[in-house]
Amino acid sequence: MPELQQPEILENRLALTANPPGAASLPVYMHYMPWFETPETSANGEWGWHWTMNTRNPDVIDASGRRDIAAHQYPLIGPYASNDPDVIEYHLHLMKLSGVDGVLINWYGVAGTNGDIDMLLRNSKALIDRLEAFDMEFAVVLEDRFAAGAHDTMQNMAYLRDQYLTHPAYIRDDSTDRPLVLIFGPITVTDSGVWAKIAEEAGEPIDLLSLWYNDRAGGAATGQYAWVYQDQGTTNHLSHLENFYTLKAPSLNVVGGIAYPGFDDFYAEGGAGAGYFEIPAQGGQTLTATLALAAEHQTEIDFLQLVTWNDFGEGTMFEPTAEHGFDALTHIQLFRNAPFSVDDLEVAHALYQARKEHATSPAASAQLDSVAAAIRAGDMEIEEGALGDQQRAFLSSFHASVPHHIAFTRDSHGLVRALRFRTPGPAAPAQTPGVAVLPRSARGPAFAPAPPAEPTSATLSTSLFWLYGLWLADQDSKNGGGISVVTSEQPIA
Repeated sequence: MPELQQPEILENRLALTANPPGAASLPVYMHYMPWFETPETSANGEWGWHWTMNTRNPDVIDASGRRDIAAHQYPLIGPYASNDPDVIEYHLHLMKLSGVDGVLINWYGVAGTNGDIDMLLRNSKALIDRLEAFDMEFAVVLEDRFAAGAHDTMQNMAYLRDQYLTHPAYIRDDSTDRPLVLIFGPITVTDSGVWAKIAEEAGEPIDLLSLWYNDRAGGAATGQYAWVYQDQGTTNHLSHLENFYTLKAPSLNVVGGIAYPGFDDFYAEGGAGAGYFEIPAQGGQTLTATLALAAEHQTEIDFLQLVTWNDFGEGTMFEPTAEHGFDALTHIQLFRNAPFSVDDLEVAHALYQARKEHATSPAASAQLDSVAAAIRAGDMEIEEGALGDQQRAFLSSFHASVPHHIAFTRDSHGLVRALRFRTPGPAAPAQTPGVAVLPRSARGPAFAPAPPAEPTSATLSTSLFWLYGLWLADQDSKNGGGISVVTSEQPIA
């Protein structure tokens, strides 16, 4: 994985324009695609179209171990199935640690001409079923592009009414209690009178938002939301946003703003059309600019939509990738004043890897469940505790017998980082048994920590404890001149 930019560098780049007073309290929702399939989960035993389009074969693996997928960037965890519970947990942990309030699910309903509609509904439900445990909200972005007619969209709205609008995690307006329903369009149903009848199927007044400058829903829509767009041959995407916030938004009752890291679709390479336009990420400057615009116009918008979590086909991902790591999410952490950093995002990634590595071990899974519960609770703080026999035995079982020693570091924010040092090196400075304070210049995999000793009390993190044997973060440059090293009784690989 490429080296990640440090949060303090990002903070300088965001400056004050992306985080003025009040911006951190603006509701932030992530646009989420539930459409990914692997041979293990698809009905036909093949990779889903969104990993293959018409020209790619993920069964082909290159020398670096990457599968041949229809995307310009590669997911950090590789191609996955959207209904994989470990994937869902990983995604929601990352969003939670980034300060995201909920998800806006790209949703096709129960009626339509698309052959994957049952799979999409199954995957959406798998995500929704996990949200309450994460204290996160959701709403749907209703797609009508595959509706055979208005009756399909009415049926989908009725299903939304019966199954989702009564859900305690569904997004509602704080003052009016209206549920939020976005339309990606309208595209197929274009009669405003019909949309009034579709809205009635909700069984209560709703905030129905169409795409920006799309008035096909007529008076049934209470507002609009911005999307990614740029005229061919130009770089004017920010001008479109500025114009929407300045000229259109003041006339609407409910407005959705937008921030995105870029746009780089794979349609032409994937044999799925000519493609659209390209908005380069520019080292994070595109996301910085769109966040800054949303913050500047926060009085005109009611929520901010992050576009998107995982549309790899269009290259708009906030999900960590092999190329950019967690960069986009550290922007959101700063924008939301989230009390976490890239190191905490690494914890969620390490947990996902441990889930897969120890999937067949009930004991390991039970212990990893305690990590997940701590992350959901935002419990990344230091606790004083003892290293007991049960914990030590579990940690030792994680790895082979190659002698390695483990270190915990404490940074200036009071968070704990777990490090693994693989090779012996120069003698460590004088130290008390089991604990060493090392100058910043001595840290790294080349130094030898304190010799194995029985620690009677150690500074440990409840949330990182069970990931003791995993590399979770680089040495923290904010550490105040040294790190505290705690060694286990048993060498751990």
